[in-house]
Amino acid sequence: MAALGLMTAGAAISAPAASAAVSTAALRGADSGRCLDVPGGKTENGTELTLWDCNGGSNQQWSYDTGTKALGVYGNKCLDSESGSAVNGVAVLIRDCTGGATQQWDVVSGGTVKNVGLGLCLDAAELGVANGTPVQL
Repeated sequence: MAALGLMTAGAAISAPAASAAVSTAALRGADSGRCLDVPGGKTENGTELTLWDCNGGSNQQWSYDTGTKALGVYGNKCLDSESGSAVNGVAVLIRDCTGGATQQWDVVSGGTVKNVGLGLCLDAAELGVANGTPVQL
């Protein structure tokens, strides 16, 4: 697996300041160096995520709330799993934030992003490193 081993945006995500509940940064694939991206800047629920060259766009700026464990984008969409099933290869996408277990994420040692409800980590499909590579659990 080509882990998005946290996507090393780095310290802002993996170790937010003690006084801050929310940190925002781009998340980079460990193997590709590319960013977790909402393709085309789409905002629709169900939009599946990919890796793309980092460009600083709002569709690549992820906020991590240490209280709710939500990884969000655009201020109102959260990283979620496609089916809610604990199965390797399930796509990750954006949905309206609900606080459900599949929208809760832990940033574990080394920066890996792990879904709390499913126990699976973000990963690049097919060991991919190219632009457009789907991101999955």
